[in-house]
Amino acid sequence: MFLLKQILFCSPLIIYAGFRIWKLIPQRLFKTLFIIFYIFFVLAFPLAQTLSHASGMEWANFIMIAGYFSLPLLLYLVLWVILVDLALGVALLTGILYKETVKRPRFQRAWLFLILGVPLAVVLIGTVRNNHPLIREYSIEIPKKSSGIRQLKIAFVSDFHFRETTNRHLMERFVEKVNAASPDIVLIGGDVLEGDRQGEKLGEFEAQFRRLKSKYGVYGVPGNHDLHRANAMTFFN
Repeated sequence: MFLLKQILFCSPLIIYAGFRIWKLIPQRLFKTLFIIFYIFFVLAFPLAQTLSHASGMEWANFIMIAGYFSLPLLLYLVLWVILVDLALGVALLTGILYKETVKRPRFQRAWLFLILGVPLAVVLIGTVRNNHPLIREYSIEIPKKSSGIRQLKIAFVSDFHFRETTNRHLMERFVEKVNAASPDIVLIGGDVLEGDRQGEKLGEFEAQFRRLKSKYGVYGVPGNHDLHRANAMTFFN
């Protein structure tokens, strides 16, 4: 609901970005097709949210995946259009570019490619990185008290937000990386599940969590998203 409100709040910027892209498209047919696509593109995430609250809808997974990808793509698209327009405005005011140059078809094609290509590249790179988790190492020194432990290797993770469309290999890769690091303790910071969805295959994720190995055990706390799911507590027992 929060994200849906933000989309509505940002609707003027979304309309502006769509209009700027529409202006760069040369042919009327493609302009019309873009308007239709852009409307569906903006509505894709609300549609995905609606479908995700229904159970037993395996056929809708593709639509939901497309909807979930549309949200970050829309965000970066709007921000990038605004940033490029600001840079273009500065270039025109300072004389780096001239209006005649900007109006040339070749310049507008390059501009259109830039506006569409950069947000798409960012989302694609983010998707690959998300499905292949990396371990960041930090060293922290704290005053020694009564404990006899000289050092403690802690593996911390949070915000999986598992849903019915989550890549099943993500958790497998995560467990393999954590176990390979041989942590002394594993801490899970919550938000393992996403909202009140009913379609997640919780058994698969539970089985992967049980594969985690550490000297002092695996501990977790529920986050605000987990609190919407009664059966989420199985992850924290």
